[in-house]
Amino acid sequence: MKKEILYLIGFMGSGKTTIGKQLAVKEECDFVDLDDYIVQQNNMNIPQIFEQFGEEGFRSWESQALHQCSLQGKVIIATGGGIVENSENIDFMKENGKVVYLKASFETIYSRIKDDGNRPITKEGLSGLKKRYMNRVPLYEKADYIVSTEDKSLEEVISELHHTVMYK
Repeated sequence: MKKEILYLIGFMGSGKTTIGKQLAVKEECDFVDLDDYIVQQNNMNIPQIFEQFGEEGFRSWESQALHQCSLQGKVIIATGGGIVENSENIDFMKENGKVVYLKASFETIYSRIKDDGNRPITKEGLSGLKKRYMNRVPLYEKADYIVSTEDKSLEEVISELHHTVMYK
């Protein structure tokens, strides 16, 4: 792997954590889920952080976590879905590693996340989520690679990442 850090971006529910964990095992490298890292560092879950500090506060912590976790060397980092809303984060990831957009349709994503109470943004309802999704897609598409997770097994996505991204 030429660049030692692989950043996985995409909307919540696109598979960043699930795929990242399995890919890290295959590639024999570390894995970090930025949301989990933020929770551990602050002893608060994501809904508590949103409630106490708002989305803006969370996004600030997310940017700090991105920089801290990027110091680890060979690592796969599953970012939060909104990391791309700060253009400086996109630039930072592109400068320090490879960025992969795990793409799935809104319908697929919604079916995966609609009942997950640990995702504060789902409280926006279907129309609010879809608007957020549509606003983020052009930002996600700035990635170095776009890999569809639509109608693919976990093994198929891992194989595609292994063969088309990891050794370029």
